[in-house]
Amino acid sequence: LVQQFNHSSHTHAKQLQSLLKSSLIEGGIVFGSAAALAITTYGPSLYGWWLPAVPPFLAATGSATAMMAFLARGANDIRRTFGRYLSDEIVTTLLENPEGQKLGGDRRKITILTSDLRGFTALADNATEETVLEALNGYFDVVVQSVQDNGGDVLKFIGDGTLSIFPISDNADRAHQCCKATRAAQDALAGLAALNDARGEADLPDLDIGIGLNVGQVSYGNIGSPNRLDFTVLGGAVNVASRIEALTKTLGKRILATAAVANAVPELYSSCGTHEIRGISTPLEVSTPIAELTRTKTEDTGGREDAKANE
Repeated sequence: LVQQFNHSSHTHAKQLQSLLKSSLIEGGIVFGSAAALAITTYGPSLYGWWLPAVPPFLAATGSATAMMAFLARGANDIRRTFGRYLSDEIVTTLLENPEGQKLGGDRRKITILTSDLRGFTALADNATEETVLEALNGYFDVVVQSVQDNGGDVLKFIGDGTLSIFPISDNADRAHQCCKATRAAQDALAGLAALNDARGEADLPDLDIGIGLNVGQVSYGNIGSPNRLDFTVLGGAVNVASRIEALTKTLGKRILATAAVANAVPELYSSCGTHEIRGISTPLEVSTPIAELTRTKTEDTGGREDAKANE
């Protein structure tokens, strides 16, 4: 069941290449046929054999126009389809950047949001596959909507967990992205509450999640082998976010953030103290949001968003 949600970016890249190749071949056939018709009409004219030239010329021109429209429509369809699997930035990288399908990547500073569905093992053991899939899809939809509404990218589903990122453009953008990630986490909890209301009406058990937030430098790009790629982010910052999420259940909190996030937007967080984190040698201070965030500007205006705490 878990494998059904572990989609490989390499597979998507191959599908993109296949669709583009198919579009180019089909368009080339149309254009080539029209060009051949025009040439075979013009050729005899060199020897004094005049054949009607206007119809083939119009056919060639019309075919060329149709081919361009076909390719443009095909490219838009490809982007729209694979935008459901990968973020717009990754799709653009795969389609337009020659380096996009090579191993390696670059270093970026990002805010990381990881989430995990609590009690998934028990749910999977005691429910039908259809019921489990419905629960997963409902939970994933809540997280995806919350992250995307706040300007982030859901990079992948990992079993019953998610990995999302909020890229930071510069130091001045750090607090802004940490604020957006925090809002996304709280929106996810609100969305989950609405989902549980609907599940309750259907006599289905409530779902619960834990969310971990961190900010730091990561490697952003492809890993694997030349014949099998996976687009991901790697680094200690990602591992810490995952470990922080695992601590939510122990501390009885649903959202926890590292000091790196809390210090960027201190007015939004309250410290939960310093704790030993499995797999990390140094104890870490973690914090939880103290209030609900509200928008003071909408993204529709194209401006930056501010946030305030409602006491």
